[in-house]
Amino acid sequence: MSQSSHIIAVIGQKGGPGKTTLAINLASAATEQGFVSVIIDLDPQATAANWKDRRDQLKEPALQTPAVISTAPGRLRQAIETAEQNAADCIIIDSPGKADNLAMLAATYADLVLVPVEPRMSNLETIEGVHTLIQAVDIKQRSERSRSQNPTAFVVLNKLHPSATTQVDSIKRMIADVFPQIPVCPHHLSQLDIFGTSQDIGKSVLDDQPKGRAAEEIRQLYKFIIDRTALEKPHHVQNRKSAKRA
Repeated sequence: MSQSSHIIAVIGQKGGPGKTTLAINLASAATEQGFVSVIIDLDPQATAANWKDRRDQLKEPALQTPAVISTAPGRLRQAIETAEQNAADCIIIDSPGKADNLAMLAATYADLVLVPVEPRMSNLETIEGVHTLIQAVDIKQRSERSRSQNPTAFVVLNKLHPSATTQVDSIKRMIADVFPQIPVCPHHLSQLDIFGTSQDIGKSVLDDQPKGRAAEEIRQLYKFIIDRTALEKPHHVQNRKSAKRA
């Protein structure tokens, strides 16, 4: 398998914290920056794949669209190989909730793991369990891909009240104190209707309100992730910028 792609797994032990929303919007952010991005949808409900179908029906040529591969868990390796053979820069694995075996499988192939959680104790209490899953990944399979023993992971707080600035800081400190197994990402996502309404019509928040708050939150989170995966600007984008300067 090629080592050119950077793989991000979005996992969790509960349904509903926004795994697919996170995967769709981060893949869209990567595409916006000129990367070839692919979502691998492991969820039997095929939420990401259905989003792609709605997006294709829009017939808007200006929309930059990530590829979506809906696959069975037993075909994940082959799906990654297909994406890499098609020059994918960024692969995001969207795993279902309440399926620890699939979360562990996704983490096995990942350079980086994101764990979205809502600011509720029932969600936060899953952090320790997710950490245990990450520690139990198949070391042999990771070594075959020249990956480190365990992937880097971050908790991503999602669905926070838009005006809860003080609450956000206190929640992050509490997680660091009570659930220190996985560090908290410094960037979070707010409870904004556009995350749901844009997805319903086959768009990302970057398409629907490119200058809005949700889009800015996604771009900040995306930059944080890219800085940690060492994903370089695609050569065709670098060349295009060089041509403009000339």
